[in-house]
Amino acid sequence: MKCPLIVIVFLLLFVSVSAQENYEYQGEQLYLKTHIDGEVDLLWNIIDGKYRYFLRKQDGTLVELSNTKTDGKYQEEYKKVLLELDPNQESRLDKVDLTLYELGIFVDNYNQSQDPNYDTQVRTIKIEGRLEIFGGITNSPFAFNPENYTTPQAGFGIELIDLQTFPRHALYLNAQSV
Repeated sequence: MKCPLIVIVFLLLFVSVSAQENYEYQGEQLYLKTHIDGEVDLLWNIIDGKYRYFLRKQDGTLVELSNTKTDGKYQEEYKKVLLELDPNQESRLDKVDLTLYELGIFVDNYNQSQDPNYDTQVRTIKIEGRLEIFGGITNSPFAFNPENYTTPQAGFGIELIDLQTFPRHALYLNAQSV
């Protein structure tokens, strides 16, 4: 008797969670992901192979951020929508591209200006660099060396790493001479 009740409660919770991400925009049913949640929300998804971005205002209305191309030139309609949202950031608007990261920074700054208790939701990457110098003697075991001669070896390496976002990933460049 308890098992069907648990299943029904689980299904009701699942349906209510998934229904929060379905939106209707100009008669079109869209499944959108929330990137920034605040005074103004930034929603996005890849629909038919194209990135589509939307702003959801406090009253629940959706505004699409688009960038149509006419005669080989982009019209940048999204900048007009962002300017209507926050006229104070007109000087910074030229640097905003139609990418999730750039739009996220703009919407995050707007939300911070509207609500002093708003916590930023944009994660910045802080890349650190490390320089390594090494030297020693090797017998070059992976090269043709039938007499097993030892030769000096020297080199350097550069490592780029982000310890906060990707602590277990690094880009390593190595140069050595044998």
